Amino acid sequence: MRRGPWGALLGLRRPWGLRGPRLRHVLEIMSGVLIANVGDIFNVFVSAYFAWALRTYPIILALLPGLANLRGGNMSAMAARISTRLQLGIGETSISGVMRSEAPAAVVASFAASVIIALMAAAASGISGLRAIAAAGISSALVLVAMIPFTVFVAVWVYRRGVNPDNVAAPVLTVVGDIVSIPSLVLAALLIASRSVEGIAAFLTLWAAFTGLVVAARLGGRLASTVRDLVVAMILTAVVESIAGGVLSRARAVLYTAGLIHIVASLLEDTGASASVVTSRSSTIIHLYGPERLLAYAPAMMAEALLGTLPNLLVLTGLGIAWGRILGLPLHPRGMLTAIVGGGSLIVALGSAMGVGVAAAAYKLSLDPDNAALPLITALVDLTGSLVIATLARGVA
Repeated sequence: MRRGPWGALLGLRRPWGLRGPRLRHVLEIMSGVLIANVGDIFNVFVSAYFAWALRTYPIILALLPGLANLRGGNMSAMAARISTRLQLGIGETSISGVMRSEAPAAVVASFAASVIIALMAAAASGISGLRAIAAAGISSALVLVAMIPFTVFVAVWVYRRGVNPDNVAAPVLTVVGDIVSIPSLVLAALLIASRSVEGIAAFLTLWAAFTGLVVAARLGGRLASTVRDLVVAMILTAVVESIAGGVLSRARAVLYTAGLIHIVASLLEDTGASASVVTSRSSTIIHLYGPERLLAYAPAMMAEALLGTLPNLLVLTGLGIAWGRILGLPLHPRGMLTAIVGGGSLIVALGSAMGVGVAAAAYKLSLDPDNAALPLITALVDLTGSLVIATLARGVA
């Protein structure tokens, strides 16, 4: 396979050593996760501002985990596809051209996955399925209008400036997906207060999902395969996320006692973003050089992800202690440091290893790793991280 412009930065000639390309990878990953940390702080303010809506409209919390993961996974997959095609030197290179080629698959997959997530959330929470579909559809439409141009801009802009989009896009898009999910769901909940709007929104959502899938299947080619891969990944993601949510729900008391309850979401988000970086780079290596080159360089990618995340885990520990004091939560600073830095490092290591494995498995199953692996890996990290943090919290408490 041809060597793209990022061949040197992928470090395939020199798998070890923290100089040149290796150091650059670490700094880029560190920057991406640091941006995610800043986004976490903003997300706390957004959640606090809309606390009245979270209490008033139970449909928001019912849909929030699945839809937030959908936005981060779908947009990260889109950025990974753009990154791969730019590095291969194929397809469009302008922002408008990239948007025309990549947006249709993201839109169809988003509405199809939104219907699936809405039905699962309705079954789990007892909320009307029609209402859940309507809220998910309105929220998805609002988010797509904002995030598709933003995703294309981020991927193309950083590439043009010599930065590997695989290292930066996933952390940034994951936290932005979380931030925009709550306001879009609040607006959706307010709009569907009217029965007539609820029915129209549900019908349009189902129509968009069904029509999109039919058109994609009829057109075939890259659009059909991309939509297929994304929908398969989103179904698996919804199942894994429901299990992860159950783990955290059962551990909420011990997480509170350990002083970790307010920081666990940010920890899972940051570690998931780091694992997504390794997954995205693994996909790029597979596309550029074939899967046979992946295993030899996986340890180096995992080490870079860990080194790039460690400073941000220390920042997150400080934020956790500061917010704990402000909120009057139980505090165990030494235990929090162990749980967040030690536990977070373990989650990054496990998540990175899973990311390499999921990318390789997707390729063997004839799925594009850019589409199938990126959404799934964040859910797997949420599940693994929930188990790790719940276990460590018992020791801290």
